[in-house]
Amino acid sequence: MLRILDFKQFFKHFVFIPDGLGGLKKVQKKEIEVSVFILPVCGRHKD
Repeated sequence: MLRILDFKQFFKHFVFIPDGLGGLKKVQKKEIEVSVFILPVCGRHKD
């Protein structure tokens, strides 16, 4: 696999994380990590 993009997008959003008591806690985050990969293959490859 080949990584072609890797950056942080600054965007306020909510995520839910386990609170340790079997429930979820809502937390506001300010960024999202973005990574884009491609899988190069040969054009003559047949499965």
